[in-house]
Order: sequence, then C-alpha cells, then structure tokens
Amino acid sequence: MSCLRSLLTFFTIIPAGSYDIEEAARCFPLIPLIGLLISFIGALPLFFVKNILMTLLSFLILYILTGLNHIDGFADFVDVIASRKVGEEALKVLKEPWRGAFSQASVTMLMLTVFVSIYYLKSDPLFIILVHIFSYNSMFLVATFGTPSPYRGLGRIFIEASTGFKAKISNILALTSSLLMIYLTAFLFNNNIIKIILYTIISLIVSLLVAILSLHQANKTLGFVNGDVMGYTLELSRALNLLVLAIANG
Repeated sequence: MSCLRSLLTFFTIIPAGSYDIEEAARCFPLIPLIGLLISFIGALPLFFVKNILMTLLSFLILYILTGLNHIDGFADFVDVIASRKVGEEALKVLKEPWRGAFSQASVTMLMLTVFVSIYYLKSDPLFIILVHIFSYNSMFLVATFGTPSPYRGLGRIFIEASTGFKAKISNILALTSSLLMIYLTAFLFNNNIIKIILYTIISLIVSLLVAILSLHQANKTLGFVNGDVMGYTLELSRALNLLVLAIANG
C-alpha cells in the first residue's frame, strides 16, 4: 500500500504520506488507478453543476493536481520534435532550459483543446474520467515497450519497473478494475452503458495509436524513452481522446 501512496505522491501534489521513487516505480503498473482518482476529483464539479465556470474549475483542478509536470515533459519533447535533431543533438535540445515558439504554441493549442473538449463533455463527466484512465495508462504502454535511457534518470527507473510478466498482469488488473468502476457507476445512475462501452473502445484505440506514435518519435529522435516522452504521451493522449469523444458526443 505504501508504494501506491508513493505513486500518488509522485504523480500529484496530494500529500499521501509516502514518497519513495523506487516504491512509486514498483507500483507504476497500477497507474490507471491514479488516472481514475485524479480525473474523479477533477470532474467532480461537473457532477453537480454543468456550466462553463464548472468546466473551467474542472480543467484547472486536472492540471493543478499534477503540478503541471506532464505539460513540462510535453513542451520539452515537442521542442525536440520541432528541432528535427537526433541522437546527442536531440538530447541537448531536450535539456535546454528555454522553450521554442513551436513548443509554446503547441502547449497553448493542447490546453485549449482540453478545455473546449471538457466543455462539450460536461454533461457526461464519466467520459472525462474514462479518457484519463486510458491516457495515464498510455504512459505505462510507452514505458513497457520503450528503450530505457542510457543514463540513470527517473524515466529509466519507471521503465525498468514496467518490464516483466507480473507488471503487465498488474496493469491489466488495474485497468480492468478502473473500467469496472466506471461501468458500475454508469449502471447505478442509469447512464447509457452501450455508449460507455463504445467510448471505451474508442479511447483504447486512440491511446494505443498515441503510444505507438510516441514510441516512433522517441526512437527516431532520442533513441530511447524517458520521463519527458511519457509526459508527452499522456498529454497528447488526453487531448486527442477528449477531442474525439467530444466530437462523437456532439
């Protein structure tokens, strides 16, 4: 249980009473549960009032809870992609402290997409939660199939913890448990179960495609996966998933 608290502390600003990187990495396969918790807290205002102010509050909570760490990773890796550099040169771009114009514009477009999509999904907060379960899990997919960095960073620790049969089974169980909670909630409150299942399939496909794209981009530029690549994967998966479901729900 302490490793789950460490995982929560690592990925959020919630003081869970435990902070150990090695323990957090050991529980990384359970990342769908973190996505479930964060998105439930973030979407909570929309269960009561469905207007643009509650949409804004929900949007802010979702980002503030994570300390904007994933946005930072997204911005760093977008700079690498925009630079068209590879290998050591790409790594230098990744480590630069400043942001390029392409990176800044990309972050703005990303956050605008998330906000508008949440607004169009405000009547169905469960869809927002569903998206986050798969988006957080996309980080695990990238870690599982990615090449670890040659240096000992946080990303490498989490990637090493994602390999092996036990980690994959734990992840499948965590993902299944998270989805069952969504379906049970939908059943209890008479939501459209068929629609939830359909959107589950859509979110799964989008998340898989984003993970494959991220792996391709990481291998092409850096030659490995690190924490920035995983943050980029989460943010891109979240934005595209929300956008696709908003369009489908519109």
